[in-house]
Amino acid sequence: MRRASAVLVGVVALWTAIPAPAGQEADHRVVRGDTLWDLSGHYWEDPWTWPELWALNPHFRNPHIIFPGDPIFLGRGGVEAGVPAEDRLVYLPWQRLEPGAPAAEARGRPTGEDGDGSGDGFAVSVARGRGLDFISPRPLERLGTVDNHYQIKVAYATGEDVELALAPGVSLQPGERLTLVDDSERVLHPVTGRPDGYFVRVLGQLEVVSVEEGRAIGWLWEAYDAVEDGDGVVAYRGPVGELRPHAARPGLEGLILRGAPGQINFASDDVVFLDRGASHGLEPGATLEIPVRKGRREAQGLVDLRTPLARLLVVAVEDATATSLILDSRAALEAGDRFVAATPAAVAGR
Repeated sequence: MRRASAVLVGVVALWTAIPAPAGQEADHRVVRGDTLWDLSGHYWEDPWTWPELWALNPHFRNPHIIFPGDPIFLGRGGVEAGVPAEDRLVYLPWQRLEPGAPAAEARGRPTGEDGDGSGDGFAVSVARGRGLDFISPRPLERLGTVDNHYQIKVAYATGEDVELALAPGVSLQPGERLTLVDDSERVLHPVTGRPDGYFVRVLGQLEVVSVEEGRAIGWLWEAYDAVEDGDGVVAYRGPVGELRPHAARPGLEGLILRGAPGQINFASDDVVFLDRGASHGLEPGATLEIPVRKGRREAQGLVDLRTPLARLLVVAVEDATATSLILDSRAALEAGDRFVAATPAAVAGR
């Protein structure tokens, strides 16, 4: 969605709008130039939470079309008087679970030292959304395609029914889970400039409700981005969950291929995609470092050049690529930066 959700004036909606809640005071009124992306960033300090803001405001049938004066309701994540910032609903790509923390104990994590010597006992909980995106060497094999047939609709939000046209020979059953994707964007290698696969945005998850004569209806129970006509459905790809950082294979190195759509520089909490994967010995939970290269040495000034610029955690791997999170960084990263296997101290989070 990013910046595309600008306020459009004079556009006539082609569907019946859902009325805003009566008698409820709005937390915000749309002004010219507002977008759900910007409002999520302003109120919740994370623009990637815009699908949740959309879900809290179902009177917007299309997140790309909001009008000046429209009410915005923020629910429990808003700016109501007396709600401290730390209690607002904000989703980050990851959360560090320290040994002994309630979240770690609830998930059966050890409260003392690791038994394998691979770290200091902390785990990382990976949120949904951008942490599920990946790079595929070829377009994905679709089970079906989002296909508006009985309704005129631009985009879908969490909780809505999605119409699907099934691929030839595909048979689905009610209750089956599927993943919605957009795999239309080519990836170019940052050094050679050659095509290097397809960027796959995971848009959401749905459950099949009914199937009839090559078509199906699915219930969109979780949306991470705008789901539009022409998007694909593939076999279910579930959430990452928790990972415990561990050492990568010694000697492993590669390059950052790219970041999330629209990003050219990357820092702490961002997702980046790597040109190494399972076939290179990379596994989820592997910890990597970005060493200081010559050009950075000349530009860093007084920054300590003896330590890496950033630390990465591998979230998921394909055969030749991987999705990773930047756990921390001391400088902006970019496509083409080299990564190496982390030192033991970095794996331990020190």
